[in-house]
Amino acid sequence: MGSKNREQVSVTPDIQMEEFTLCDIWVLLWRKKLLIVFLAVLGTLAALPHCLLSPPVYSGSMVITPASIATMGGVVREINEHSTRQSNNVFDQASELSESVMGILKRNLMSRSERQQLQPVQAIEDGSINLSVIEDRQRCAKVSQSFARSGCNNIVVTATGPSPGSLRARLDSFVRVSADQSVQEANEFLESLGITTRFTTANIYRVESPATVLGTPFSPNKPRALIIGATLGAMLGVLVAIGLGYRAKRKAIVNLERDA
Repeated sequence: MGSKNREQVSVTPDIQMEEFTLCDIWVLLWRKKLLIVFLAVLGTLAALPHCLLSPPVYSGSMVITPASIATMGGVVREINEHSTRQSNNVFDQASELSESVMGILKRNLMSRSERQQLQPVQAIEDGSINLSVIEDRQRCAKVSQSFARSGCNNIVVTATGPSPGSLRARLDSFVRVSADQSVQEANEFLESLGITTRFTTANIYRVESPATVLGTPFSPNKPRALIIGATLGAMLGVLVAIGLGYRAKRKAIVNLERDA
């Protein structure tokens, strides 16, 4: 009888650990629930300094789109007068011209945006504002007519900074200055072709969505930070609990083998 008992307990630790089933893990986690809760609370507390001490960052954006083809009539007419090739589809001409001048504005916006983001953060309020420009063609994916495509080729200009009061003015100023530069470039090109008609900002773009600033900061995201802290703490608690359980079981096996 004693020999049979010795055979039952005289097993290797590896074999015993194969019997560490999912049910064992659930039981172990339930027994160590206070440890897991404690580490989850600790993780939440660790995230509090980030939530309380990080300066708030606000976000504002405006959407601009190519100018209406109605503003391109004079330029298209004079271009056709100077051209030896007459186009029957003036709508296509107006649409392509609208897209072209919008491309000038987009290039200037992105150039100014990139230069601004590369500048170091200064002490003045506007120096801490970051600008980004994104061209959004998703709305045009199902549009086949070229004259309709110019109406949905949006550019989203976004500004982020610590002061919501200055974001709207900064967005308007940023787009206006870039548009003025684009108008100058376009008019210099027309002048080189001998065309007397001149562009204005109305020929460059139109505002689809005025500059708006969110009333609440988007950073720091306090709920998300606290959830992440609690989740990481709980995950650490689970790992510690499993490690302690593994150690305790291995120690019990060694003790059984020694007693045998």
